[in-house]
Amino acid sequence: METAFRVFADTAPTAAALMIMAWITLIPYRKEPAAQALMIYLALVCFLLVANIMELHAPIGTPTIWYAKLQYISFTYLPIVWLSFCLRYTGWISWTRKWLIAIAVLAPLPLLVLTFTNEYHGFLWRVLTFAQAGGLSVLRAEYGPLYWFLFTYSWLFIGTGAVMVVRSYVTGQGLYYRQSLWMIIGLFFPAVTNLLNLTRIFPSMGKDFTPMGYAVSGLCFLAAMYIHRLFWIMPASRGVILQEIDIGILVIDRNGWIVDHNQMIDQLIGITEIAVGKKAVDMVDVTEFFSACGIRELASDEKPSSGMLEWKGRMISWSRQAYQGRRYGFIFTAKDITEVISLQAEIVKLKEEFINREKLASIGRLTATLAHEINNPLAYITADLRSLQRILALPEKKRLSTDITDTVSSLSSGLQRIEGVVTSLLAFSRKGSIETVMGEYDMHRGISITLEFMRFELHDSVQVTTILGDIPRIKAAGEQINQVFFNILSNALHAIQSEEGAHGEIKILTGRTFDTVWCEIENSGPPIPAEHIDRIFDLFFTTKEDHFGTGLGLNLCKDIIENHHSGSLTLRSANPVTFRIELPIKGPESDAMHES
Repeated sequence: METAFRVFADTAPTAAALMIMAWITLIPYRKEPAAQALMIYLALVCFLLVANIMELHAPIGTPTIWYAKLQYISFTYLPIVWLSFCLRYTGWISWTRKWLIAIAVLAPLPLLVLTFTNEYHGFLWRVLTFAQAGGLSVLRAEYGPLYWFLFTYSWLFIGTGAVMVVRSYVTGQGLYYRQSLWMIIGLFFPAVTNLLNLTRIFPSMGKDFTPMGYAVSGLCFLAAMYIHRLFWIMPASRGVILQEIDIGILVIDRNGWIVDHNQMIDQLIGITEIAVGKKAVDMVDVTEFFSACGIRELASDEKPSSGMLEWKGRMISWSRQAYQGRRYGFIFTAKDITEVISLQAEIVKLKEEFINREKLASIGRLTATLAHEINNPLAYITADLRSLQRILALPEKKRLSTDITDTVSSLSSGLQRIEGVVTSLLAFSRKGSIETVMGEYDMHRGISITLEFMRFELHDSVQVTTILGDIPRIKAAGEQINQVFFNILSNALHAIQSEEGAHGEIKILTGRTFDTVWCEIENSGPPIPAEHIDRIFDLFFTTKEDHFGTGLGLNLCKDIIENHHSGSLTLRSANPVTFRIELPIKGPESDAMHES
């Protein structure tokens, strides 16, 4: 018995010191639910060890009894904290449920009150005796009903937590088997030591080593978590969260060891085995993938990087992100975007179709106007030709050179007018494409062509004022920019004509900033209602009649200016209605529109 007492007295301080060190180790992870529960567990075990040490060295009598009672604070709360740890580890609950915390803290208090008032009722200990040897002593008692209630409740909680951990071991991912196994092994030690104390198989032992069993279990739990650096991971919920998402995840620590990966990254890269605990450079599929991504040194750069590549017949989008400046390692993500790219190609085709339909709709609305624009100069040309025929029929001496010259000049003017109309029509009827060739573009000429195309519609009811600044030519797809001008001017014209008998004005202003040119188009039509301001660029939103408006124009304009030219199209004012177009002088930043 003296040997058992001495062994416990000599090893318990070391165990308590280890609990303190383990607790300190968890401080960086103190915000993680599982780590919080484990920290409380270690603190209770440390308190239990200190109380046992004090019991051994205290004088026989009241001091020994007092320290024995203090141990029941830990014995009462340890099962609750253990169950809490298991619930968080397996992802059943989170620490934020305050009502659970209140129940966990307050429910055991009546048991502690009965423990510290045992001398009045004997529910915990019926008969008190003391065992002493070598100047050390402990309380040895005949247990009452309260002790057996505490025993049942403690091991019910501990057993429930153990079942959860075993379940996570059986149904969880294979790469977490070792973690769960460490926890199951940790649970084994307090169970064995407590069983030895109850059965007293070794009478000479004399001392309850259950506190030492709890200490070993705390170290096992810490090892299970710390070895894998996964205090924030909950294996049971991991199978739902991490494994089921369609993004591949590969986590590598700062030393190049793989600490986690999911099924999607296995499929994308071609990993056919559990890679946790292995060097990334030793995995052939991983190194080939990194090489294809242009990543040569895993830990050589703290800056995030990303890209796309074709890998094994699929288009993969990938990114690499260092965590806290390489302090902890790197996270690689990969996603199969083959279907997304295919869908984007379909969207591009639809946009092209929308652009062409909008052009055809616009040309259809202007057919009568264009016919009139061509018919007028044709009438003059016909009259001039007849005049020329009459002049040529006269004898040569009676012909006046001035008459011939004036007639030919009139013919030339009429032909030029027709040519201008036809040129404008061709500029707008040519089939558009999202991938239009970029080239040098004169914004003023584009405005002039558009106004010429709309001249007959505009001149009766709208006065057009142009205030053109000194701007350079820019790099743009001229046909698409002209389409934008046409759509905005058509909307302005329709707004002015929507008021019966109205005559209005359209102002066109241009200018430049440091690296952009801009154009503002203002009209004197009715203001845009406040409830429509945030929706005017939405696809299919229109305030026009069903037979006139499609809701495509402004949305396509915004797409052309912003997505394909890296510019901006904004509503600068709702009253008077003013749209502002800004385009970079050097052209779009992206490759959305290809040069040739």
